[in-house]
Amino acid sequence: MFLALARASRGALMLSLLPWMICSGASAFAQTYPNHPLRLIVPFPAGGGVDGVARPFAERLSSSLGQPVIIDNRPGAGGNIGAELAARSTPDGYTLLLGNEFLGTNAAFYKTMRYDPIKDLQPIASVATGLVGLAVNANVPVSNVKELIEYSKTHAVNYSTPGMGTGPHLFGEYLNISFGSKFHHIPYKGSSPAIADTMGGQVEMVITTLAPMVQHVSSKKLNVLAVTGSTRSVDLPSVPTLEQSGFGGFSYEIWYGLFAPVGLPMAVLKRLEQASLQMMSEPTLSDQFKKAGFMAAAGRADQLSDELKLGVDTWARVVKEAHIERE
Repeated sequence: MFLALARASRGALMLSLLPWMICSGASAFAQTYPNHPLRLIVPFPAGGGVDGVARPFAERLSSSLGQPVIIDNRPGAGGNIGAELAARSTPDGYTLLLGNEFLGTNAAFYKTMRYDPIKDLQPIASVATGLVGLAVNANVPVSNVKELIEYSKTHAVNYSTPGMGTGPHLFGEYLNISFGSKFHHIPYKGSSPAIADTMGGQVEMVITTLAPMVQHVSSKKLNVLAVTGSTRSVDLPSVPTLEQSGFGGFSYEIWYGLFAPVGLPMAVLKRLEQASLQMMSEPTLSDQFKKAGFMAAAGRADQLSDELKLGVDTWARVVKEAHIERE
């Protein structure tokens, strides 16, 4: 009997100590984190436009945390290969994901994915935003977006994008739904060929990230009618935003954010969040982003979470209303 009571007492003591033991373990882990190199999964090819965000961010995060941050490019399936790899990794803060709006567009466009961007990924902090440009071949007789929309109702206006199911593709359909334009989508494999064929007249219009457009404006073969974000581009200050073009409250930017597998210890999440927020306020990193055509974005974990959820909901509605065939 006494032995049973002793065992029961020890069991009760262990149960009472369990929360403290868990918290102490998490605290000790956070105090030593990080003690070896981190991996930043970038789900796009090396040498692409996303390098303008990934490389300076990884370098500065490495300096902030005192450990190397190694970029691991895992392109394919519109970003899904890299995102799934991150989602299935151990949630210890050593495997991170540089995600962007594809997490929302893919959830809307693909019938099945082997991860859920909301349930399987933990937002940490916003990193950057990139403006999107809406441009036409110089021979298209319009000078603003309103004229282009009216022109599309009586003339063929094919628009090129970096591919099916991408943000620019769905944004073009969003314009059709919202304003009655008759733009017809022509998908390409990347921004460069989409821009090149618009300049060459094979298609009338292109919607893609603004940065690769800028170098072609001086050729007079490409007429950028508007940027889709909330502010004008520092590289093309004469080009209005959509809101300034008469479409009040209507904006669209490509966002980039830092994610980890769900289940990340709160102390580690806060460490990474604070490091990212501090980095975003530093002029050096901001200047590096600007040179690559991006803008630093300091957003907390909850703000990035809201951005992701909004994207998932918005693009799912566009896919449904535009009757886009899902893959």
